Amino acid sequence: MKKMIIFLVLILTSRSFAINLGSLDTSFSNDGVSDGWLLDGVTGGSVSGQSVAVDRQGRILVAGVEVIFGQGQRVMVRRYLPDGTYDNTLNSAGLGSVLNKPYSNNIVKVGLELDEFNNFFLAYSYNSCEGVDTCIDTFVYHISESGAVLGGASISFDAGSVVSSQDDDFVDMVYFTVEKKLAVAIDVKVDNSPTYNKDFGVVLLNVFQGGGVAADTSFGNNSKSSCFFNQDSTGHNNTDEARAITANFDSNTVIVGGWSFEGNGAALTGKNMSFCEFNLFQQDGNPPGTVIEKWSTETLPNSPFIYDEEILYDVKYKTEYVDTGSGLVGVKTLFATGFTNGANSDDFALVKYVYDGMDWVLDTSFGPFGTGWAITGFSLLDSNSGFVDTEDVAKSLFVESEDGSILIGGYSEWYDLSDRRINGALLKFTKNGILDKNWGDNKSGKTMVVLDDITNIKTISDITVSGSAESIFTTGTYPSSNNGNDSLLISKHINDSIFAGSFD
Repeated sequence: MKKMIIFLVLILTSRSFAINLGSLDTSFSNDGVSDGWLLDGVTGGSVSGQSVAVDRQGRILVAGVEVIFGQGQRVMVRRYLPDGTYDNTLNSAGLGSVLNKPYSNNIVKVGLELDEFNNFFLAYSYNSCEGVDTCIDTFVYHISESGAVLGGASISFDAGSVVSSQDDDFVDMVYFTVEKKLAVAIDVKVDNSPTYNKDFGVVLLNVFQGGGVAADTSFGNNSKSSCFFNQDSTGHNNTDEARAITANFDSNTVIVGGWSFEGNGAALTGKNMSFCEFNLFQQDGNPPGTVIEKWSTETLPNSPFIYDEEILYDVKYKTEYVDTGSGLVGVKTLFATGFTNGANSDDFALVKYVYDGMDWVLDTSFGPFGTGWAITGFSLLDSNSGFVDTEDVAKSLFVESEDGSILIGGYSEWYDLSDRRINGALLKFTKNGILDKNWGDNKSGKTMVVLDDITNIKTISDITVSGSAESIFTTGTYPSSNNGNDSLLISKHINDSIFAGSFD
């Protein structure tokens, strides 16, 4: 019996390592041809995916924007079964009325967040003032599994003194299941002239039994709170642009990440990753909505390159548990991704912070050089141009709960002579910030999402991992695939298998 068990383990091990982790899962398709990915478009319009989530039944929910030529834009939500088949059970008159509502030409961003019952929150921002150039507000809806609208709320800071400086763009959101609260990050415009000024904003909503939502007026100023850096020494550009929000569920705080304009570097365009932490409830004498911590990469040494930019697109909090010998102790950590400037091109950037009891500081045990940073990109052998360094942008980040490994999704761009090329990209790092050499193309820790043809432009906007952590789902855009119109792109990748993790 012992020999049989050993034999089975050897078979499973050999099969696991034979799988190219990060590659397309060919069981996923909606047409039986494009194995591992699917396209979904509309006649007379274009569709792009911005946010993806997988519910407890393994169904893939995608939200984005649909362009109806000659009419404008509207919000798009679609759901697919685990094998990639379209799930038409989501369609309902109630959901249709929400999606058809905007018909504006400047929908800014669309996002999804699941609740604990396979229902979901849908948020988007668009120009809500007819005849006015800029008057952008954010709208949040709570929608049932079948597509019925359970509740909704509109969000506007209107911080500027005139209508043209009252844009409140949706950024991201996170749901507190136990507390039944939804925290929504907003990009708040404050001024247009003489100083261009934007701040980080957070709105807190209560979620009631039955699904209704309403402002939590105990948070900040009537449910709203904001944070700013204003790092430009000239005072002409006080842009603090929010890009993502994450939750510390243990301490009931949220952290908003983005970037702040500093204007340093040889090109005077320097930007810094920046972070603001808000408390949801009264803590240490601080009322709900207080900015309890804020920090940025401004203190780092200036880049040796002409541009000095650290741009953030996503941020994730994680409590790590460390064995001190007398028991496990929770340590607050934070991961952020985006891009930073390299010698010849922009590169994917991953940074890790740890809370030392007083401040958020770089984790100097993280990354290949112990700097708290991991920076990488692609170098391609082009038949026309030789070796090419790609312009790499990380758009989405996922920290796995099982082993702490970090997944990044984004895209890489380069030129083949005068022809522009863009392909999706996935990267996997170990918990220590090293590329996972058991994963990706040729076990490099990286994979380029070529799909059918490297000459076709594809972008990845968001990634998620199924509950078992064995599959990665991405969404984005595949331009000019549907009679010259853009199509929604979804791909499924093999993430993990037994014994395939990295042990560094």
